[in-house]
Amino acid sequence: MQLQPLNRPKRIVIYASDIEKITGLSMRSVYRLMHDIRVAFGKDSRAFITIQEFCYYTCIAEELVRTFIDS
Repeated sequence: MQLQPLNRPKRIVIYASDIEKITGLSMRSVYRLMHDIRVAFGKDSRAFITIQEFCYYTCIAEELVRTFIDS
């Protein structure tokens, strides 16, 4: 049996469905927002977006997003 650290975040990546629920945007608008975030951070079109990058771009507090995702 392997012990895991207690303070380890569950995940660092945010998905389109998370953004849809958080913002109330349509899925099409979410994909557009994700594209804009990738461009802003100089990422490839298929690269993951981290929760931290999403929060920085949208000016939403990371604690709010993590609380929403973890619930």
